[in-house]
Amino acid sequence: PRAVERIEEAQKRLEQQLESCMETRAEIMCGIMTVRDRPGQEVLRRRYVMGQSYTDIANAMGVVQRRVYQLHKAGVEKVELRS
Repeated sequence: PRAVERIEEAQKRLEQQLESCMETRAEIMCGIMTVRDRPGQEVLRRRYVMGQSYTDIANAMGVVQRRVYQLHKAGVEKVELRS
């Protein structure tokens, strides 16, 4: 019986963590969507939502890695944060 209770408690904690992660992801996506520059938006989405490395992003977008860094910086500067 105690093992079942511990499993149920662990499942509840996991569900709460998952819900928190989904809320955070939604907030991140809202911030990224405020970036009007499409390439900058794509870099931010690939980096922070998809978890891709800068090298992977460069390969996927067909640009050099240095350009990805530039687009990332410009995109981050254009994100509009909500209070």
